[in-house]
Amino acid sequence: MAFWGSGVNHRSDHRTVAQHAPPNSPPNPPSRLLRRAVGPHHIPLPVPALHEPGCLSSGLVVAKASLPYPVTTYIHNFSVTSAQSAWYKFKTTLVSSTTTVTNWRVVTSSNGMVYAQSGDVITSVASLAANSWFVVEGHGIVDSGVVYKRQLCFQFDAAGAVRITYSPRDGFVAGTPSTTRVPSALDGQLLWGGGSDAAPTFTALFPSAGAWMQAAFSEVDDAFWVFTYDVGGSLLKSLFFLEPTPLIYTLGGALVDGDPCVLYAGTGADCGRRLNLASESRGARGMLGQGIALQSLWARLAAAYRSTLDSSDVPAATIPGGMVSQPSLAYAVPTYRLDTLSYGRRTALTGTTQSGDNGNVNTVGAKGEGSYLRWSGTLFALPTLVDLIDPTGMSAGTVIGVGDLFFPWSSGMSLSL
Repeated sequence: MAFWGSGVNHRSDHRTVAQHAPPNSPPNPPSRLLRRAVGPHHIPLPVPALHEPGCLSSGLVVAKASLPYPVTTYIHNFSVTSAQSAWYKFKTTLVSSTTTVTNWRVVTSSNGMVYAQSGDVITSVASLAANSWFVVEGHGIVDSGVVYKRQLCFQFDAAGAVRITYSPRDGFVAGTPSTTRVPSALDGQLLWGGGSDAAPTFTALFPSAGAWMQAAFSEVDDAFWVFTYDVGGSLLKSLFFLEPTPLIYTLGGALVDGDPCVLYAGTGADCGRRLNLASESRGARGMLGQGIALQSLWARLAAAYRSTLDSSDVPAATIPGGMVSQPSLAYAVPTYRLDTLSYGRRTALTGTTQSGDNGNVNTVGAKGEGSYLRWSGTLFALPTLVDLIDPTGMSAGTVIGVGDLFFPWSSGMSLSL
């Protein structure tokens, strides 16, 4: 698994190099010289490349980072034939596990005709009929000795468009759930779609056909990401992720951030680009001041990026999309770099209201750095496999570069175009 992130803040993993061959090029010979990290003690070593004919190109990324996830479940080269088929694949993989320990679990659901106060009645693609819904619960985090579990609630219309709500702690145990109405959470927040529990409105997230789906779900925390792209290759059509931020505790065992994560859902060619993710009107959402009376806020938490001032003193992005590594005798081809996504709400936004904000809009501040996803110094117009190594030059897995992002992936799993 190529997820990297240690659960602590770090800014040094932008020192990255990568190499890839043109799509559909012949396989690289085992002795091909792949590049290693820039800096002392990092030298090129002959290693086999992972490129396969007819698949996307492989490459190499180096980052100062921690070990990958020990266990992960994947959606790999799933051909989307309907939005409902994509959502059913998402749900079944989210709750699946490679171990005897459960991953996310469905706590309550309805297929539009049968309501299960406890359990999962979404047993097939056909179960995702108009007004069907399900609630899933994550692994849990400890705060002052108490385990709190996140929950996500999904409800669908007849076309497979969706309304997604989120509960950081209280869970969807309130309201008047039925075959066609979702339960409520006292701390519930709207992530995607609109309306209310009684009168929901739905927005398409996954495409109806003509797309590939890839995804990864951690089994050690609540992290997941899922994206789709056009058959034939393209920038992303849709992107949905839950990205943990570091767990930071006081000496007494209290979490400094009561809900250390951000969530994002988006569609269109810019959904995996800086234009959306760094936007204060389209970026990820999350809680600030979770659990603090009269101060908590559900809001957009834009992902900061690196920039410089050009000759006219206009900010110019470097990472993502605008910075390769410098020329080096150690590498025969240009190299890529990466950096963390740092989420937050700027001080200047104090007292301002953005669409979807819920809570005290005077609340601002840094949320923290994402644990796993990374900005890429180079734009990838197609999903591209890139080999990951650690700073010592040892192989550490694979990532997918697409748009302005690197996504953790598993070695040996090629991507369909």
